[in-house]
Amino acid sequence: MKTIIFGSTDDYCELLLNDLIKQDDIILFNDEVHINNKYVKLIYKIIWKFNILFPYLGTLTYSFHNWYLRKLTNNANFSYEEKYLIIIFDARDIAYNITFIKFLRKKIECKVVLFFWNPITKTLFNEKKHKKLYDLIITSIKEEKPHFKVLEIPSFYSKIQVRQKEVLNDIFFIGADKKRIDFIHAFYKKAKLHGLKCDFYITGVQKDKCMYDEIHYNCYIPYKEVLEKIASSKCILEVIQSGTIDSTLRTKEAIVYNKLLITTNLNVVFEKFYNDQYIRIISSIDDFDFSFIKDIKNVDYKYSGEFSPNAFLDKIVEKLEE
Repeated sequence: MKTIIFGSTDDYCELLLNDLIKQDDIILFNDEVHINNKYVKLIYKIIWKFNILFPYLGTLTYSFHNWYLRKLTNNANFSYEEKYLIIIFDARDIAYNITFIKFLRKKIECKVVLFFWNPITKTLFNEKKHKKLYDLIITSIKEEKPHFKVLEIPSFYSKIQVRQKEVLNDIFFIGADKKRIDFIHAFYKKAKLHGLKCDFYITGVQKDKCMYDEIHYNCYIPYKEVLEKIASSKCILEVIQSGTIDSTLRTKEAIVYNKLLITTNLNVVFEKFYNDQYIRIISSIDDFDFSFIKDIKNVDYKYSGEFSPNAFLDKIVEKLEE
């Protein structure tokens, strides 16, 4: 069985799946579809918006979806004799298009899985409309108040070889504002008072909130560069969003690349690699002891590939075979 993954289109998606997509029977399509013709773009918007109405226009809908599938997969050939496992990430618009998923099932013999990398309540998912389309719906996000009954499978991370760099910064942070800017600023200010060098990248920040010259506001950097920034920092700061109780990529990065971690996530103590020598929970900035960043010299979580996406895929296959 071949596996086709329609990724999130983010550059880090391909890197995080790196261990998996090196295999011959697994293909990742991670590029966005760009439509330049204004008339085709209009048809695209109409069919995508009113896809529930279009099943009655069978030929038009089928032709459009067939064309769109070719765009998505760079004109890949699908064998009618082959069985496929298709995994669709939640960021993809096809994930919520009823007629497209039905078309996919008619075109090839496949199992279709929807994967939520983001909180489900922040997507277009409608349980009544979409649940029946999929053989399996999974999430890697723990939520304080689960709204949907879906299978939880731990997320994945592939370790990427990064050039070993001289440690230039004490604390590295990257993330979007998402109502966290005041906390991040307060942390930054306190860290600077302790003589710590901070390398902070914050996106989605309003102009009047861009307060510090040394913070990089609304500046996108590729994920490979993020990894280089991590390599040249002693510690990573993780500030989770309100309403979530799960770790972010920052926790996995700290563990995989042996970095200190400061996090607002109280549940980090349940992580397999939790070590209070290397990971500190921050609830009050005023009471936080910043000295451990300077005191601890060597970090080793003894990580040996446990986050690999191979285990993630094995779990999906196992559930589909039950």
